[in-house]
Amino acid sequence: MATLYVFFAIVTCEDLECNHFNIKNAFTKSKISDDHQLYIEVLKGVQGVKKGHKLHILCSLYSLKQSARDWNRLMNAMLLE
Repeated sequence: MATLYVFFAIVTCEDLECNHFNIKNAFTKSKISDDHQLYIEVLKGVQGVKKGHKLHILCSLYSLKQSARDWNRLMNAMLLE
């Protein structure tokens, strides 16, 4: 937070403009890296999947710890092309 306060102070003192982007569903656009194999159990009420089966996760989810890293990898690849 201290870094943000300093940043906003500089923007204010220098009379600069500051913009931001709110990217909805950012993490769901990135694929999980190949070195991870993630599976989740099927929740009650989900139809079409047999009891005891697990679902293989292909895209990052907000609750996963590596989601930010996967999204960062995707953004770096797109911006540095």
